[in-house]
Amino acid sequence: MGDGGEDYGTWLQGRLSHAGMTKDALAERLGLTNALVSAWLSGRSEPTEAMRRAVTDLISGTGTTGGAGATSSPPALPLQQWYHRRAHPDGGREYGNAAAFAFDADMAVLTREATQNSLDERLDPTAPVRVEYTLHELTGMHLRQFLDALHWDALLPHFEQAAAAPQKVSRSLRAALDELTADDSLLLLRVDDHNATGLTGPEYGDGRFAAVVRRLLDSHKASGGRAGGSYGLGKATLWATSRFGLVMVNSTLSEPHEGRTQRRVIGRLDLPWHEVDGIAYAGPAWFGEPDTKTGDGVVSRSWWADENTVRALHMERAGADPGTSFLIVGAHDASGDATDLRDIHDKLVRSLADGFWAAMVGGARADRCCGRPCAL
Repeated sequence: MGDGGEDYGTWLQGRLSHAGMTKDALAERLGLTNALVSAWLSGRSEPTEAMRRAVTDLISGTGTTGGAGATSSPPALPLQQWYHRRAHPDGGREYGNAAAFAFDADMAVLTREATQNSLDERLDPTAPVRVEYTLHELTGMHLRQFLDALHWDALLPHFEQAAAAPQKVSRSLRAALDELTADDSLLLLRVDDHNATGLTGPEYGDGRFAAVVRRLLDSHKASGGRAGGSYGLGKATLWATSRFGLVMVNSTLSEPHEGRTQRRVIGRLDLPWHEVDGIAYAGPAWFGEPDTKTGDGVVSRSWWADENTVRALHMERAGADPGTSFLIVGAHDASGDATDLRDIHDKLVRSLADGFWAAMVGGARADRCCGRPCAL
C-alpha cells in the first residue's frame, strides 16, 4: 500500500507525476528494468520493503527533476547493481555455460573440484589448507532479507525471460523459480578456504580474480605445474550446483589490491541468452558497484564490503586468514540422490571422506596424491 492507504501502483504514479519523473527514468536510476517498474504501476507486482524505501528516497530527492528549476547534477549511482552483458552484435547466442555441462551438478563432483582448487592455491606450504562447507536453509523473514541484499527484484525479469525458453537450462530455472515461490525456502551452500591465496589481481586483467569471476576455461594456477586441476573447468561446478546459476564471492587476499585485502566481494550469474524489454542479453551478469572507470558506471566491479553487508549476504569469514568464500545460491544435487538439507549434508560428508580421507587423516604427513603433500 502507498503512504495514503491507496494501492502502491496508484501511489507511485502520483509521486512520479508530482516529481516530473517518468517510469523509465525511475527504472534507470534504480538499475532496474522498465518492465519491473511497469508491473509496480499496474499492480501486477509490488517491490520489497527495501526497494520501497529506495524508491521513496529517490523520488523525494528529485524535487522538480525534468521540470522548471531542475538541477544539472548527474544522478547518483547505486551502491551496488546488477550488470547484464548485452548480446553479441553478430547475433550469436549461448543457451548456457558450456563449461558447466562438462560436469554433473552433483555434490560429490563439487567437493572434489572445489576442494582440489583450494589445495592448488595453498599459501603457506608448511601449513594445511582448511576448507569448510556450510549449509543454510533460509525461510520467511531471513529469506526476504537475503533476497533484498541480492537485489532480487532487479533479477526477476531476467529470470522470467530466461526461464521461458525451451532449452533444458530454462526448464530447470523455471522449476527453481516456482519452487522458491511455493516453498518460501532457499538453500545456500558456502565453501570457504583458508591458508589460500585468495582472488588476487586486477578487475579485468590477468590474475586469479579475473580467471575465476570474469572468464571461462582460464586456469590461473600458481603451483609451478603441480596443480591437481587444469583447464579452468573445476570452478564451473560451483555455478552448475546453483539452480539459478548464481554464486556470490567474498575473498581475503594474500597480497593487497587497491591497498586492501579484506572482503573483496562480487557476484556472478550465468543465464542463457534472453530478451528483456526488447533488449537482448548474452546471459552472464555481475553484481557489484558501478565501475566509474569504464566511463558511465554501467559495468559492475568488485567492491570492498563492510561487515554488515557480508553478514546480510551470509558470507562472513572467520578470522583474517587469506582465502575465498563461495556462496552457491539455490544449491541442489542434480543426481537426485540428495533432495533435502539432511540428505545433502550427508552426501557432502561422504564425498569429502571418499575424496580426501588421506588429507584429513594424515594432514601434512599424508602420502602425495597429486605430486605434492595433500592437506586440508
